[in-house]
Amino acid sequence: VTKRVLPVLFISGLLLAGVLAYAFFLLGQTEAPSRPSVSSAAAGADKAAAAVAAMTPEERVGQLMMIGIMGPELDTAAAQQLARCPAGNIIFFDRNMVSPVQVRKLTKELRQRIEMHSGVLPFIALDQEGGRVLRMRGSFPAIPSEEDIGRTGD
Repeated sequence: VTKRVLPVLFISGLLLAGVLAYAFFLLGQTEAPSRPSVSSAAAGADKAAAAVAAMTPEERVGQLMMIGIMGPELDTAAAQQLARCPAGNIIFFDRNMVSPVQVRKLTKELRQRIEMHSGVLPFIALDQEGGRVLRMRGSFPAIPSEEDIGRTGD
């Protein structure tokens, strides 16, 4: 495989993973806790494929991007950053978190803004490794490290 083909294969794989993740998200939006039928799975996959097909190339690439904002609120600078870089995903760091109530508000605002522009709900992540890297402090409940979780065998 030539060097020119590898990036195309990589991006194609990421797009496929994104479409499948979106399809699984749509399938999880059922009201009953029943297993989705084959026809509803196909409908979810069709809906995901249609959403991706309606995106511009920039929007598709944006679905692969995960960015952070500089502060604890969706201020003008953060809104402009999202407008310039239509990222489909957000990562929180300690600079973004003051309290659980504030994080809930910021998450809601980011979800609304990104969904309004892309039609797709964002994946919002937290740089929370546990152990020495602990972003959620103060009024947030303590989260055990991966080592401690591993010791439980669960």
